[in-house]
Amino acid sequence: MDLQQIPGTVISTLTPYLLKGEHTLASGQQAGDYADLEISLHRRAGSDYSVEMRFSPPGSSTETRLGANELVEISIETEELQRYAGRGDWKGYGRELSDAFFEPQVVQMAFRQAVARAGNGLLRVRLLFGPTAQELHALRWENLRHPSDGTLLAANQNLLFSRYLAGGEKEAHPRLKHMVRALAAAANPAGLDSYDLAPVDVVGELSRARESLGGTQVVSLPSEKSGCSLAGLVRHLQEGFDILYLAAHGSLAKGQPWLWLEDEQGKVQRVSGKELSDQVRLLENPPLLVVLASCQSAGNSEGNALQALGPLLCEAGVAAVIAMQDNISMKSIELGMPVFFEQLQRDGLVDRALATCRAALVAAGANDAWIPALFMRLKDGAIWRASSEMAPEAVGKLWRLIVAKFEGRPAAAGAAQEYAAQADDPDNQEAFTIQLKKAMREDAEFSTELAVTLEAARKSAQGSNAGGVVISVGGDVGGNIILGNNNTVTN
Repeated sequence: MDLQQIPGTVISTLTPYLLKGEHTLASGQQAGDYADLEISLHRRAGSDYSVEMRFSPPGSSTETRLGANELVEISIETEELQRYAGRGDWKGYGRELSDAFFEPQVVQMAFRQAVARAGNGLLRVRLLFGPTAQELHALRWENLRHPSDGTLLAANQNLLFSRYLAGGEKEAHPRLKHMVRALAAAANPAGLDSYDLAPVDVVGELSRARESLGGTQVVSLPSEKSGCSLAGLVRHLQEGFDILYLAAHGSLAKGQPWLWLEDEQGKVQRVSGKELSDQVRLLENPPLLVVLASCQSAGNSEGNALQALGPLLCEAGVAAVIAMQDNISMKSIELGMPVFFEQLQRDGLVDRALATCRAALVAAGANDAWIPALFMRLKDGAIWRASSEMAPEAVGKLWRLIVAKFEGRPAAAGAAQEYAAQADDPDNQEAFTIQLKKAMREDAEFSTELAVTLEAARKSAQGSNAGGVVISVGGDVGGNIILGNNNTVTN
């Protein structure tokens, strides 16, 4: 491609999508972007951890560090928390954990500042534990209380709470909503009573999942051909499912999570979290969302919480996992899961749907609304988008490449923002073009990468706009063929 032609071609490729909104191009963004607060904890010594808080206002990819510039530390005494847990005093547990977390005035002020700057919009709160602080996954963070009114923070529908796991072995890209497929599975193996475990309502669980998922294509397991065994799950997942809903009993032994599935004869088969995650890791397209309606599947305060199933599945390639961090009642599952799936149908935002689910449980007087824990690798929480909101990935990659190159260059970044805000304005296009040419002159590698990315974006955009069919015509043909893009082929 002629390098002189690249800026003009970039404009013609990007403009149609920018006119629909910049969110169609930016990975991890969509209409009505929320404010974002990332809170990361890193181990210092003993029970002390450093705290970093990064805030992004709505619709912006820029981050600002909240709080003072000096080191901020908190101290978390797990022994006291374990005493509350042993008594089943989860309100006391939440108060103790909240007092420790918000004890530094700078942490509390930074949190309040983020809430204030979010205004009337929603604030996404992502809790991240650094490599040296993975043991913190064992704590019940969903019991945190709001520093202003003492209410359950994770049940606040204005604060979308999740545990953020950066990285993972595979990239996760939101699907188009109409293409999403779900696998609803429930395991009720013979012999559960021998372990003092209640039977699982297979018919009820699968029925609720199907009804809640609405227009989504749902396949159920067990089926006439297969039971809910590990082999049966893997066979189905190999066909490609975006959502896996699994209702089964779970347990934790020496820090290792186990699921109580079926063997090929329908009897109890205990499957370790490592076995399941190893199988998921081998899938070409792992599910975007896994919902584990099973007891203790998120781990407890014993052992290494990274061995718990939620983080294991995220590491294996799943974008978001909802897992139960203690014994949740079947009543709460029956009430909460339909609310979650119904809300998920609205916009595909996992954290928003779960916040609404928790709020419904609190309103119903349930004392286990904190038990569902969301482990997520998605910064925006979206597992799908409407077709009209989704640009081809190659086009989005082109935009992100340019924005990344412009980062740290005020004039270039400003030109990109103005172009994105009003893409059909000739002055904005000219200013953006000037900055793009300047970046190309200064960096030959960028120019080469831009040319390759642009070519892929052009092909992808042409393919997404074609919307036609291939017609094979043989013999002598007379007359005209009218194509869907208003072109005419005349014999």
